[in-house]
Amino acid sequence: MTYLLRSDWGAEQPRHRTVMNANPKGIALHWVGARIKEDRDPADVARSIQRYHQKTRGWSDVAYQEMVALDGTALQGRGFGIRSAANGGRWLNSKYGAICLLMGPGQDPSAAMIEQVRHRIEEWRKRYPKATRIVGHGDLKKTSCPGDEIRDLITRGVFDPGN
Repeated sequence: MTYLLRSDWGAEQPRHRTVMNANPKGIALHWVGARIKEDRDPADVARSIQRYHQKTRGWSDVAYQEMVALDGTALQGRGFGIRSAANGGRWLNSKYGAICLLMGPGQDPSAAMIEQVRHRIEEWRKRYPKATRIVGHGDLKKTSCPGDEIRDLITRGVFDPGN
């Protein structure tokens, strides 16, 4: 499985970083919310998201700790040791990590994407063994993210590496 570090995908430097809470509850899955062409370079998508988060939103960095493309490529965002900014507030960001699935409405996660998300959650649990919950962003804050397709898979336990 391909994993791209920040330097591999050309990430800009963050303005600042906040260390992740030592006792999070779990991981929240997100989506881009816009259709991503399956042949689009995941590094290009990650740079685009980071540019939007930093330059348009004024955030310190890309909001997610990691991102996963339809082809199964995982990209380091802030990294698991750094608190996310994606979940809807400081308390939620301190209690849940954030993985963004690079897909949108009308797209289904591919088998490669699902496998990589399961692997990334497994890595998250190695770092934070008590952080066993897997939720959709909409479970934490009123939003349609991560879409019905992903929400259904979460409910069925598809992303849980223990299943």
